[in-house]
Amino acid sequence: MKNKYFLVLFITLLLVGFGCSPAIPASDTAAKDAAGAVDFQSGSTVTIKQTVFGLGGIFAETVSGDGLAEYQLVVDSFVPENFVSFSWSSTAEEETMASIAARDAFEAASHPIGDTTKASTPVYETVTKFGNYSTTALDNGTKILLPAYWSEGDQSFEDNSIIWLSKEQYESLVSTKTATLSLGLFDEKIASLVGMSDSVQNALNTLQQKATDASKSQDIYKLTADDDWQNYSLIVDGTEKTVQTIQANNWFGSYVILANPENPLVLKATLNPFALGSFDISSPLSSFLGYEVTEIKSK
Repeated sequence: MKNKYFLVLFITLLLVGFGCSPAIPASDTAAKDAAGAVDFQSGSTVTIKQTVFGLGGIFAETVSGDGLAEYQLVVDSFVPENFVSFSWSSTAEEETMASIAARDAFEAASHPIGDTTKASTPVYETVTKFGNYSTTALDNGTKILLPAYWSEGDQSFEDNSIIWLSKEQYESLVSTKTATLSLGLFDEKIASLVGMSDSVQNALNTLQQKATDASKSQDIYKLTADDDWQNYSLIVDGTEKTVQTIQANNWFGSYVILANPENPLVLKATLNPFALGSFDISSPLSSFLGYEVTEIKSK
């Protein structure tokens, strides 16, 4: 950890409660109406920022090392409860390969007493990526795809609704408070598309073993909604608004879903740190620990 202050803050937040947010009464019609008014059409945009354990800003940047990615999603076509296609771009500050090599060489070398040489200052560059995605799973999909797993190029999905819940999942949550949700973290197809490094793959293998162990005593994919509606603040068409949401959790994490049956966008996803079995937030998994939607332009 680069800064003990942030470690104390992080542990304090965990003790306060993972994935908690204040409930709002069902009579809050303003938030309900605001959520129902979020309608996507060709040209609508969504701004997404990566988070570490649900936190963004200076905390996330401090514990993650590299700058967290920001994504711009532009809707090409949106058919509620059926189909969506969109283009996306992401920008992030990443350490250059030369800088990484220099740091590795310094750490591998011997430094006896009297050697006062210091490691070189890391050098970063802005990395931009692009892609075009579509899915036909808005009706009955059971998986979503964290933006950290989005790979460049054109991708089409039939069983993954990307950052939306499917119609079946949303209706089940509203009527029974339960549904099934997978992050697809262990899908071989996703791993091959992303081209993960050995360190990240090893970290995911460890997580998969923990998931296998946990599945012996519980349904790790069972999504359970909170008893009451929740709220979430973001910018909609240039104005800060509070929208009604559903807060739900499973073994993997916590999710904030827009309370809109025709557009159940997953506004925020945060992996559960206790599922990882470690507070080492500088591990390779830190880049897979979630996102939040900060702005929507529907018009």
